[in-house]
Amino acid sequence: MMIARRQAARRVGAARGFTLPMVMLLVLVAGVAVAVMMERQVAQAMTVRRQLEQYQFHHAAKGAQEAIEAWIRSSGASRSLQDSLGEGGHAFDLEFQTGETVRVSFFDGQDNALIEMAGLTVDAQETARAILQELTVREGARAREFVRRDGPLAVSVNAARPEVLFAVVNAITEGESTQEIVDEIIHQRSQGQLTAAILNDIYSRTTLTPETRSRLSTVLTAQTSLWRVIAQIDPPRGVYPRGVSRRFCGLVVLTAPGGAVRDRETSLQRSSLVVSWVDCTEQMPP
Repeated sequence: MMIARRQAARRVGAARGFTLPMVMLLVLVAGVAVAVMMERQVAQAMTVRRQLEQYQFHHAAKGAQEAIEAWIRSSGASRSLQDSLGEGGHAFDLEFQTGETVRVSFFDGQDNALIEMAGLTVDAQETARAILQELTVREGARAREFVRRDGPLAVSVNAARPEVLFAVVNAITEGESTQEIVDEIIHQRSQGQLTAAILNDIYSRTTLTPETRSRLSTVLTAQTSLWRVIAQIDPPRGVYPRGVSRRFCGLVVLTAPGGAVRDRETSLQRSSLVVSWVDCTEQMPP
């Protein structure tokens, strides 16, 4: 009888020893299954959120673009945008019934050298290459900081940095009076907005030939046609917790009134004044 009881006890202990690992295995499997389900749920939630953000961005971008184009055409800014801007490039504000406000500002976008040559004439392409070669020789790897892909070949004398001005002028004058012209441009614009008349006066005080002065007028301009536009959307005030501001950045190309948008003295044409539009919220200052 005692032996039978001992054997029974051994069988119970063995069963318990077998059951415990099985229970642990089932718990582990269940935990993995729950983790996989949670991961899938999080992934689906992130996908839905991205789709919602894309939907909101699309409609916000379209609304902002339409408002910008309407303001440009109705305010006469297409003839002289600079004269229509307030302090800090401020153009106009929009306020929605929901409480959000949109502040739209413009900034000179022709401050860098053109690197995209599609549509340029043969002569303009040669000039563009000469300018880029000057930048590369003088600035090396930093040359990429001074280029753009949109807009006309000409560089704005009111916005271009000294490095760009030197490369542009030197590509035309081949070293003759280059530093003199650059220094005078920088000096004159420190006194106020440069005009075509001021530029011509600067050229006339050099020993450059009329042909060289004419070529300079094709690569330097005081009348910007490419503008960077920033639309900052701020959440309603008086709401707690207040939402996060968003910012959209774009490029606007202007031409003379009454015609399609022509962006490089070229055959390229666009149906919209706004040629690019991106969400640049992450670039906002803290």
